[in-house]
Amino acid sequence: KELAMIEQEDFHTPRWTVGVIAKATGGNVHTIRNWIQKGLITGPHNNPEVRAIGIPTLFTTNAALQIAVMVAMNQDGISAEFASKAGTKFAHTGHGPSEHLDGASRSVGGVYADPYTWLVACPSTARIEIVRSKDLEAAIHRAGGPYVSQVCVLNLDFIHGSIPSRLFAANGMRG
Repeated sequence: KELAMIEQEDFHTPRWTVGVIAKATGGNVHTIRNWIQKGLITGPHNNPEVRAIGIPTLFTTNAALQIAVMVAMNQDGISAEFASKAGTKFAHTGHGPSEHLDGASRSVGGVYADPYTWLVACPSTARIEIVRSKDLEAAIHRAGGPYVSQVCVLNLDFIHGSIPSRLFAANGMRG
């Protein structure tokens, strides 16, 4: 397999430790563990039965994508709670072809076929959108309008394209 081309079904297989995800996303292990304890990371690792018997905590690639979004937004001063919602919207949701989007679809944790996929989020309005390049300007306006000081815009193609290969590299594996 090419490093950057993990099969989509592999995105749902728990395989990555917190340390590997921290290296791949540029996050801090202690911060990520804190987010886990607060219940901000989506995934099967939140199962109390698994934690009670001491099974090592492994995360899916989708969880790593969520954490990558959270790390980027947190570095921009956005709260972990709001960043978690934005990361969840990207990494754990998707949709089929939509008439509203001219037939475009996005798989769970995936990106649009358009040139770029963007996450637009505004903490003060609690608006989070995942849009294509052609809809970016309108999404920024909807998110915050002309009077809001903080609107976060992330290139999800970069995150989606780089995190899987960084996970393998951080884990010392080849794809």
